[in-house]
Amino acid sequence: MPINLDIPANSIEYFSTEAIEELRDATLNYSLNIIDEANRLDATIRSKKDKPEITRSIVKNAVNFRENPFNIRKKSLKYILIQIASSIFLFLSGITYDFQKFSTDKLHLASFLVITLIAITSTVSMFFMGRDEI
Repeated sequence: MPINLDIPANSIEYFSTEAIEELRDATLNYSLNIIDEANRLDATIRSKKDKPEITRSIVKNAVNFRENPFNIRKKSLKYILIQIASSIFLFLSGITYDFQKFSTDKLHLASFLVITLIAITSTVSMFFMGRDEI
């Protein structure tokens, strides 16, 4: 059963004949890719005994996979800033670690503990923020 797509004429009124042919080829190629992906998704869901059945949700998943094959979501600016802060504070924590200086200089110990606490907090919050974005 072939599927015919109706594109309104006013949408492509300025297209040349070559552009219309290219649009037709691209649409066909895109549709065939979605069909192939839907068949692959159905094959992973169904057992070998079951009759293949492509549902609406499988087609939607195939379209989503074609649009973003690695399912990579853009990280929010807040997440990126916390990631940068975490790296910087972990680096500073390593620089300020001096065990012998801790016993003589209490301010150095306090600064190390504050920097380390910020590094730990930012790293843990980054972990939980990353889980929410999945």
